[in-house]
Amino acid sequence: MSIRFCILLVGGFLFATSSADAQTKRRVFVLHSGMHVILAPKDKDHAARTLKEILQKRGIAARDLVHLDSPFPTASWQEMVPMGGLVIYLDATDPKSRASHDAYVRLHKALQAQGVTSNDELVWIGHSAGGQIGMTMAHLAHNLHQYPDLAKATKPYRFDIVITLGSAVGSNHVPKEVKLRHYWSAGDTMIYFLSEHGDLLSKAMKSKVRFVPWTNVGPNAKLRVFPGIEHPNWYEDDKVLACVFREFDATYCPAWRRTHADAGQGIGLSRLMAQALEADFQISLEDDRH
Repeated sequence: MSIRFCILLVGGFLFATSSADAQTKRRVFVLHSGMHVILAPKDKDHAARTLKEILQKRGIAARDLVHLDSPFPTASWQEMVPMGGLVIYLDATDPKSRASHDAYVRLHKALQAQGVTSNDELVWIGHSAGGQIGMTMAHLAHNLHQYPDLAKATKPYRFDIVITLGSAVGSNHVPKEVKLRHYWSAGDTMIYFLSEHGDLLSKAMKSKVRFVPWTNVGPNAKLRVFPGIEHPNWYEDDKVLACVFREFDATYCPAWRRTHADAGQGIGLSRLMAQALEADFQISLEDDRH
C-alpha cells in the first residue's frame, strides 16, 4: 500500500503529514468561553465563537473545530456576576463534581457529533474559566476508568495540550503526559482581581478553592507571559494567536533561545535572563520584539 505525503499550510506554518495519517489521526481544537459577567459581550459564547472564526480563517478545517456551548448563566443588570456561574467555576476545579461530569458529557457529545475518536489529538483552548474547565476535562479524559458511571455514558479521549487564556486557576489535575500552557499578562486586571481578592468570593461560597494566575508549573507546563493584554482581548490578539500556532511548530526558536552568534549582540543580557526563566521556572516571555 502506497502512502502519499502532503504539506499543509496552517496559520502560516507548514505541517508534513501522510494521507494515511490524515485519515486516521486528526488534531481537533476544542474551544470554550469563560464565565459570563455584565461587562462581557451579550453572547456568553463570544470567546469560543470568535476563536472558531479566526482559526478557520487561518486554515483550520471546520470539522476540526469544536465549539462547546457555555454552561455559565447569562449575566444581567439584576445579577451582574451570576452566583450560579461562580458555583460552576468553583466546581470545575474538582474532577469529582457534578459540574465537571456534566461538562465532560457535553464534550463527549460534541466530539461524537464531529466524528472525533480516541485516536485523535485534542487541543483545548479555554478563555478565563474555560481554561480551568479544560484542565479538569484533560484529567477526566485520561482517567475515565476512575469514574465508572461517567465511563458508561462517554468515552476516553486523548488530550495533547491545554491552553488557558487569561485563566485564574483553582486546581491542576492535568495528567503529566498532557502539555499545559498558561497564557498570562500583568495587564489582565480580571486575573489580578481574582488572584488578590478571589478568596473573599470563595469564602462567601464556603469553598476552600483559592484562585491563582497559574499553579504547579511542572515539566509538562509553561507559563507564557505577554505584555499588556486585557481580559477580553485574549482570543483576538494577533500575538496570542501566533503563539497558539507556534505550540505545534517544533522549528520555532525565539531570539533569546538562540546561540549568542545567531541572536546578535543587542540582547545579550535579556537573552540570558529569558533563558534562565525558562530553564528554572518554565516561564517563556512572548514578546515579538525579542
